[in-house]
Amino acid sequence: MQKVGTGYSYYFNTKYNRRGALFHGSFKPVLIKDNPQFLHISRYIHLNVLDLSDPSWREGKIYNWDLAKKNMEDYSWSSYPIFMGQKRSDFCHPERLLEIFKSHADYENFMREWSERELAITDDLE
Repeated sequence: MQKVGTGYSYYFNTKYNRRGALFHGSFKPVLIKDNPQFLHISRYIHLNVLDLSDPSWREGKIYNWDLAKKNMEDYSWSSYPIFMGQKRSDFCHPERLLEIFKSHADYENFMREWSERELAITDDLE
C-alpha cells in the first residue's frame, strides 16, 4: 500500500504541479478473523458511498432505502451492482461472500438490515 500511495502521490503532484501529501494518516490493515466481521466489512464497503448523500447511515439512519440502493448502484466505483448480479467484473469476485446467502435478494436484505436497526430500536420504545 505504501508503494501505491507514494507512486500515486508522485504522479498526482507532478501532473498538477503541486507538492505535499495527498492522504491523511497511514494505511491501517485489519485482519478479518471471523464470518460476522467478513460480512460486516462487505456491508461497510458498499454503504460507504452514502457518505456523499446521507452520512447518517453510519448511525443506522437510512430512512429511504430505495434512494440509498440507487446511490450504491449508480456510483461508478461501487461493486454493489456486481454483488447484486447486475454487472460482471474481471477483478471483483463476490462468490465467496455470496455463497453465505441463498440469493441476491438475501444479500440485499442483509444490507438493508443496517438501515433498519436504529428504526427498530425506536419502534420498540413506543
